[in-house]
Amino acid sequence: MTIYRGPGGGGNATSDSEVNLLTALSNEALAYAEQAAIEAGLAAASAAASSGSAASSASSAVAALASETEAALSESAAAISASNALASENTATTQAGIATTQAGLSAASAAASDASVTASAGSAAAALVSEGNAATSASTATTQAGIATTGAGTATTQAGNASASAAAALVSEGASAASAAAALASQGAAATSASNAFTSETNAAASAALAATYTPDQTGQAGNYLTTNGSVTSWAAVDALPDQTGNAGEYLTTDGTTASWAALDTDANSTTKAMYEMANTISVSYSLTAGNNAISAGPIVVNDGVSVTIPSGSRWAIV
Repeated sequence: MTIYRGPGGGGNATSDSEVNLLTALSNEALAYAEQAAIEAGLAAASAAASSGSAASSASSAVAALASETEAALSESAAAISASNALASENTATTQAGIATTQAGLSAASAAASDASVTASAGSAAAALVSEGNAATSASTATTQAGIATTGAGTATTQAGNASASAAAALVSEGASAASAAAALASQGAAATSASNAFTSETNAAASAALAATYTPDQTGQAGNYLTTNGSVTSWAAVDALPDQTGNAGEYLTTDGTTASWAALDTDANSTTKAMYEMANTISVSYSLTAGNNAISAGPIVVNDGVSVTIPSGSRWAIV
């Protein structure tokens, strides 16, 4: 058997071990080609999963459109995630195509390995590269699917935030309505108070007018006092005390018409009564004024501890 090892190369297979080695290399190249085809299928499956993630992200974006300002941000994030997922899908599809092409090349290389050991070795190397590319494509597709899932989760979170914001807005609206109702109630109470104040003012004016009808004209009535006969009010002069100047020790008296001061007669020795009366028991000590005499109708009892003092030259007669 002649074996060509590259352009211009040649040689003979002189033993079964060399033939077996060629066969093993060919089989290994075929195995790599089959593995590359499997990896390509897995890459396509990853691309399909990425497409499903993109569809979910799009659904999240549509739901987020119903939210307010934060929902709009969620929609944008979901759109970006969907775009990334679509890019991942396209990348995975491209890589799958590349892997399929490489698998075809590997198969061609395996067929050509019967003619050249070097070509078989090159095909095996190409198959290994294809396998690596397919694995890379699958990994990239998985990463992009994860990004799409994260984007969908972000969209869901933003939608939840939008719902919470809407609920808070409803609560604020209810509080505003309650405040408005309280303001209306306060306004009503203020109006009632104003009405009551006006009524009180009117009543006060009426009372003042009525009081004026009970009070006679005050012109020229200085020093007089207000009096009534039971029907009509009028002013009257105050019957004041007569002048007190020079009337020390005197008492106020009247003749039935005019008040006047009169001197008190402290030396009176007469009475209009039939007799003078006195106590027949002396219960408080007593001293007769010097130069005076005294007379009592007896008998007289002087209590224990009580004394009567008679100055020298004075007399106390008990009859």
